[in-house]
Parts: sequence; structure tokens; C-alpha cells
Amino acid sequence: MLIDLKTQAKQLENQTVEVYVTKRLPNRIPTPCSLKCIYEVKPIDNYFLLSMQVSGTIEIECQRCLNMFLYDYKNITTLAICNSEASAEKLMEKYECIVANNFFIDLVELVTDELHLYSPEYHLNIDDCDAEVSKFIRFSSISDDKE
Repeated sequence: MLIDLKTQAKQLENQTVEVYVTKRLPNRIPTPCSLKCIYEVKPIDNYFLLSMQVSGTIEIECQRCLNMFLYDYKNITTLAICNSEASAEKLMEKYECIVANNFFIDLVELVTDELHLYSPEYHLNIDDCDAEVSKFIRFSSISDDKE
């Protein structure tokens, strides 16, 4: 889903799209994955500020017990989209930056990157893991403490 930031910056309202991710997902998330993305583009001097709210229920394979679980994914990201490495370096103290020639970005790629960075790898509570596995994990961590 290619977005022209120059055109989107003229929109007065946030844009809402369904993002359907089928490639490059983390191994813990089965394909396909569908998420809602609300985004806004603001022009600022020589770059654009992209604010995204990504949400949806995703299925994740716990990397501790290998059981599947549903996770209510919600993440807010703000990116500065620059047209050169030099301008991105100047903004890195304030924002996460990416360089996009001609100010075109692929929203699906950005959401996919976000899933790699911010989706959990495990059940949030170890008690939600498979009972047999969590016994072993607890036993292992207790015996590790004794050593």
C-alpha cells in the first residue's frame, strides 16, 4: 500500500485503512495478519511527520511454551520521513527517522517492521503458558538461583 505523503498531507482528517500483512512477518505470527491503521501526515519544513495508530487482535506463538495465544495489539508510532540521510541525521534526536525518496512510503512495510519491534514473543504472564512447560521454567529458574 504505497502512500504519497505530499498528497496525504493535504487531507484534513486522519485516514483509516485495513492493513493486510502476508510477507516478512515475525516467525511467531502466522500469515496472514490483518490490522487497522489510523494515520496522519503533517508537512514540517523539509520532512513529513507520520503518526500511526496500529491495532487489532493478532495470533502469536509463545516462544516459551509454543502454544498459540491471542493478543490485543495496540501501538502508536511517530516517524519523521525525510528525503535524505543528512536531514534524517539532524532529526534523530527528536524522532525515529526513515529516508524515502520522493516521499513515497509503503504502509504495509512500516506496519510489518512495527510488528517485529513491538509484538510480544511470550505470554505476558508466565502462568498463561502451558502448565507442563511453566513447571519446567520455574524449576529451571529456581535451580539456577541456587547455583
